[in-house]
Amino acid sequence: MKKIIFLILALVCILSTLALASCSDEENAAQPCEHSYGSWKVKTEPTCNTAGSKERKCYFCDSIQTEAISANGHTWSVANCTSLKTCLACGIEEGDCTEHTLVELPGFAQTCTKTGLTAGQACATCGLVTVEQEVIPCHTPVTVPGKDKTCTTTGLTEGVACKDCKLIFVAQEVIPASHVPTAVSGYAPTCIKTGLTDGEVCADCSFIIIPQTAIDMIDHTPETIPAVDPTCEETGLSEGKKCSECGVILEEQVITGPHMIVTIDAVLP
Repeated sequence: MKKIIFLILALVCILSTLALASCSDEENAAQPCEHSYGSWKVKTEPTCNTAGSKERKCYFCDSIQTEAISANGHTWSVANCTSLKTCLACGIEEGDCTEHTLVELPGFAQTCTKTGLTAGQACATCGLVTVEQEVIPCHTPVTVPGKDKTCTTTGLTEGVACKDCKLIFVAQEVIPASHVPTAVSGYAPTCIKTGLTDGEVCADCSFIIIPQTAIDMIDHTPETIPAVDPTCEETGLSEGKKCSECGVILEEQVITGPHMIVTIDAVLP
């Protein structure tokens, strides 16, 4: 029963409220609305280049108030050596890249147990390396001079060692003492002169490495000299011999003739 009574009372309250509201609306329609607007609400968002709009509504009537929202304008990032000036909102780019901001990359000296590094150069913004750093190997190699050998004393090849700790990288080698052979030409013997064999001497000290030895003379080459017959008036010559190479007379020619005239007695028949 209590629930029924409670529901009847609630219904009466609702009907009373509706009746009062109806009366109020009729009174309001008869006189202008004194607008009371709510908060602004964005209707169109502004962009970098385009204005937007916002509106608000009256609490008591259907009146709507509209206002423009100014364009935002670009919000620029700072240009650097790899990027142009860029709007953070719309992404449009403008202008030129800046120059690289170069800074020195310090090097350090090597030791005999630790490598060093040459100085370099790079951009502090983008890291671009404009001057590469190079590794300096451990030790400071220097050339150890060699020594020329002679005919009687040894020499040494060049070597390489560390200037600081004397560590040997390329050992020096002994060059044995030795002569510098130069050929000495011999010559063949003839029938009037001995010959010589080829020899060898040192070009530096003239030491005889291979001595030259004498070659005996060769025999003459006989050639016959024809005889010349004598006549009644002139002498002749016997056959002789000479060397065809050197012309030495090997067998003298003997003079012969002339004819002897002999008287023969006549014989009578």
